[in-house]
Amino acid sequence: MRELLLPYARAFPPALLPARSWQRLMGGLDKHYGTDASLEPETVKELSAWLGAHAGSRAAPAQDRITQTRWFVSEHDEIPAATWKRASM
Repeated sequence: MRELLLPYARAFPPALLPARSWQRLMGGLDKHYGTDASLEPETVKELSAWLGAHAGSRAAPAQDRITQTRWFVSEHDEIPAATWKRASM
């Protein structure tokens, strides 16, 4: 499982979202922002436990999107505001 998680932990550290956000995201993988991201039940269970254990304590951003966190927005402030308003973001 660790090998599965490492690429994602580098791209999207679990501390960027609170545990409740991760629970909602993992509970709706079949509708993951318009895409079916379903996983095997055992993988969902293991991944959910790992995300919960490493989740942050910040308030949940709009729609549980990492791209809506204050950190992400300030980290990428060189990107025009109109870009973040696109449905694809």
